[in-house]
Amino acid sequence: SIDPPSATVENRMTICDGPAGLAAEPAETWVAVACESDGSVVHVVPDSLAYVVFATGLQRPRAVAVVGEKNTHSIVVSEFTGGNVARIAEGGTVSHVSLVPSNASYRPAITKMTANLAETMVPVNGNLLVA
Repeated sequence: SIDPPSATVENRMTICDGPAGLAAEPAETWVAVACESDGSVVHVVPDSLAYVVFATGLQRPRAVAVVGEKNTHSIVVSEFTGGNVARIAEGGTVSHVSLVPSNASYRPAITKMTANLAETMVPVNGNLLVA
């Protein structure tokens, strides 16, 4: 972690291979880290840097957002391979939504290759904006 006013590094720790995205839950008590190289999402407590693997088996997760209210949060990550967005519920259940239109002629090919269709995600007013 970095202290912005003093521009100093306060804590440093390797959480996973290839961290690619960070998102804090609204109360800022934990942070989700998308780990592209090992296909996982890790739940990190910033004050102690204690962490737990929240999900594995994802296809190169990159952008990450925390959605939901109060104690019912889900983590949403973009997958670099296949053009999917994966929602990870609190119990670790993963569901996918494809960013490739179902009627697109190129769909069969793009779902098998890298497709950086979501670079960043931001929850706004109950919706998830994807760019």
